[in-house]
Amino acid sequence: MNTHNLPLYTGEKLKEAPFRDPQTGQVDLNVYIPSPELVEAVQIAMLLQRPLLLMGEPGCGKTILAKTVAYELHGPAYKDHFFRWDIKSTTKAQDGIYHFDAVKRLRMSQEREGSQEFWQKEARLLAAVRDKYERREHLNPRQDENGQPIEAPEKELEKLYIQYGLIRKGPLAKAFDACRPQQPPPVLLIDEIDKAEIDFPNDLLLEIEDNEYYMAETDSRTRLPAGAPSPVIIITSNNEKELPAAFLRRCLFHYIEFPNETILKNILRYRFEMAEQVLKEKRDNIIQATVTLFTELRERLKLASEKQDSTSELIDFMQTIIAKVQHGVYTAAEIERMLKDARQKGLDGKYKIPFAAVLLKNYESVSMLLEQKAPPD
Repeated sequence: MNTHNLPLYTGEKLKEAPFRDPQTGQVDLNVYIPSPELVEAVQIAMLLQRPLLLMGEPGCGKTILAKTVAYELHGPAYKDHFFRWDIKSTTKAQDGIYHFDAVKRLRMSQEREGSQEFWQKEARLLAAVRDKYERREHLNPRQDENGQPIEAPEKELEKLYIQYGLIRKGPLAKAFDACRPQQPPPVLLIDEIDKAEIDFPNDLLLEIEDNEYYMAETDSRTRLPAGAPSPVIIITSNNEKELPAAFLRRCLFHYIEFPNETILKNILRYRFEMAEQVLKEKRDNIIQATVTLFTELRERLKLASEKQDSTSELIDFMQTIIAKVQHGVYTAAEIERMLKDARQKGLDGKYKIPFAAVLLKNYESVSMLLEQKAPPD
């Protein structure tokens, strides 16, 4: 498929303002500021039509990237073109294509559930599928009087099983089904691939690379439409398990670095539109002090725990500040003073970390912080 005439991801659409649901007015996608290197990695994945493997600290934005790509390519209707596959330890590659409920069909046959129409149609279509292969018609598909292909019996059988809830398509099959010639590709997120068994990544590539999927119960094969781009496939990993070398060779790779202070301040500034109204002239000072405290804490506690604070904790912290001021618990000036005082120890030897429950997530972090000395002014 030639992709030169299709739009590429630029990372610009959600940089300064969130996307609000047109019907509810609620924020649907928050501000997302990708690095130039990340934007380039997505673009190359689209051009080469290869999966993009993302790694980085938890909370660094690996998962949300897939939604932002879908939104930029498809606009407000992005949910119709975005598919998510959450991987578990028991996940198999076929789960991404379909699940056939053999137990339900057995129960239907025993209890004769459903209409007679189902059993008659199934018998007729199963016979037609067998007859088709005996006549070798699959090598020369039949056409109608206008030269259009006649729908194969195996596809009719597939539709019948879907209608009666015997087949449920998975996210990979749905993403392939959403591909259209000369239209931007759908986006498939395969989240936390490192949770699966060791054979899963290579099995997954076999399903992806052929640009088609097969259903054994119906003997039906669905191919990507001619001229249609492959789905943009974004795979995330928290590096809990080493991935097979063969899988890594066939993917593009990008490690999302933790944002610097400038990006963190922009994230807070653009994400919390109400901050200026609530914090007024103290907004910029509070954002600066919040980011300074947050980055210093990350540095001090780096050795205390494997769990590092992420941008999600920073966002929760800022949301707490705004809520406290909105409810009249503190004034903006008091918050500013609390943040500045947070770097100093009190007479009891404890740091005055405001709203510590948001930032200190385990006993190791708390105990190590108490043992450290305050930094010089």
